Amino acid sequence: MTKLSTYDPEAVADSAAGYALYARTSTERQRDHETIASQVAALRDHCVRMGLEIVAEFVDDGISGTFLNRPGLNALREAARHGRFHAVLCWDLDRLGRAELIEMLALRKELTTLGVPLIEARSGRDLAANDQYSELLFILDAWKANSERIQILERTSRGKRRAVSEGRFGGGVVPYGYSVENRRLVVDEEEARIVRLIYDWSVEGVSASETAARLNARGVLPKMTKTGQADRRRVTPSGRWSQAQVTSILRNKTYAGTLVWGRRTQRGYSGGEPIAVACPAIVASEHWLTAREAVESRRRFKCARDEGKYPLRGLIRCGLCGRTYVGITNGNHRYYRCSAISHPELAGGRCTARSIRADWLEDHVWAQISSLLASPSNVRLYMQGGAAASKPLDPDRLESIGIAEQSLQKQADQLVHELGTEDSTFLRQRIRMRLAEIEQELVALQSERAEVLDRAEKLRREEKRAESAVQVLGALRDSLLDPSNEQRVTAMRSVVSSVAIEETASARIVRVTLRLISGAEAAGESVASGIHLDLPLLTC
Repeated sequence: MTKLSTYDPEAVADSAAGYALYARTSTERQRDHETIASQVAALRDHCVRMGLEIVAEFVDDGISGTFLNRPGLNALREAARHGRFHAVLCWDLDRLGRAELIEMLALRKELTTLGVPLIEARSGRDLAANDQYSELLFILDAWKANSERIQILERTSRGKRRAVSEGRFGGGVVPYGYSVENRRLVVDEEEARIVRLIYDWSVEGVSASETAARLNARGVLPKMTKTGQADRRRVTPSGRWSQAQVTSILRNKTYAGTLVWGRRTQRGYSGGEPIAVACPAIVASEHWLTAREAVESRRRFKCARDEGKYPLRGLIRCGLCGRTYVGITNGNHRYYRCSAISHPELAGGRCTARSIRADWLEDHVWAQISSLLASPSNVRLYMQGGAAASKPLDPDRLESIGIAEQSLQKQADQLVHELGTEDSTFLRQRIRMRLAEIEQELVALQSERAEVLDRAEKLRREEKRAESAVQVLGALRDSLLDPSNEQRVTAMRSVVSSVAIEETASARIVRVTLRLISGAEAAGESVASGIHLDLPLLTC
């Protein structure tokens, strides 16, 4: 038997006749309490009772089932593709994963295509059986597992919010300069001395990158390396300070005595609005504000200096590693390149994305903007998906649905009356069957009605947003009749939200997203409702 957490073809080369076990725990706490061992033990006992031979074990310790990209599961799938075992045995479907339904179905289809049974030890069912009944049960179980995950997250979030509101630490990475005692933040004086030094240097005008260099020269270690207490997404393998870490400390209100708890997402804070509670301060609030003002002053100066030369600086995102592009000059030419190209010490190593000529990219982005300025109404085509925008909503469909519902309801009333007077068992059974069919047809009509109403509402909102975007583009066009280079740069910075660059084997794909905000929104009333649209793909 071979125990694997990563795929080893040689280790399981002769194992095609047996069973592979898979076990998973969601959190490090579960892993520390050895529930992974109890899962594996239960699977082994099951195999002993059923007389099954175990040839490999795949485990994911303390890894969430939300995503399927896990070391143990990846190794299992690779081994399955090479035919290294007969079937997979897991204790329960939710141990295999609690990902979105479409991802779980893709995993099931992969195993079904390979002809590898996926046995659930708890029920004995083959979850990957190639029949509609098994697929339906799998869908129901996967939906239930994902729903339970969402409920667990909601309950956990409520519990953490209550704990934070009572002054306790809500979990996650402990900020540098603090430790946790009795579930409350306390100042770690050794690290607090470094935090105060960082703020003092910032007030003196030292940049974040220079601060990181000074700390590294003094041999000061970040908390991630010093204590190892971090979630896997934020480990610093090099054990060195970075500009981002220093900037994060300078932005954190915790050091001024206010802990803001709540996870920030692209749509706002998850789990409700953030909670601000008092905590031990490391620096005075006035000193914190002075340091922040110094950071913003340096940033504004740098942006003002660089935006004219590199107007898309900070807006370009690398499709290979996800980091932003920076502007560089090589000889007489300007380029944008991924910021991870020169930093092999970052997680994932040095990025291999190619640099892109700044003048080429800026000209193409401006060409897209100019085409919209020439005909602002075309924004509707981009927002509604081209041909889909020309598909009108059938205004008579709701009336047709209402007529059909009335007809079916009359039929149902008549059948109910006949059911009460009919003596024949056979005819009564036929009436019941027809009533069940009518009920299904009514449900289908209700579902269609909801879809029509939902689509009508979406089209109404889309048209309103499109009209707002047309007004913004019209106003911008009127102000740029014959734009100078400076005006062009200003306009580009004001409407370009992001630029994504993806590398393929044969081409490079550039996707530009514009942010078109109406006057009321620009005044700060509703910035979040700004218009976002994807322009056509460009290749180079």
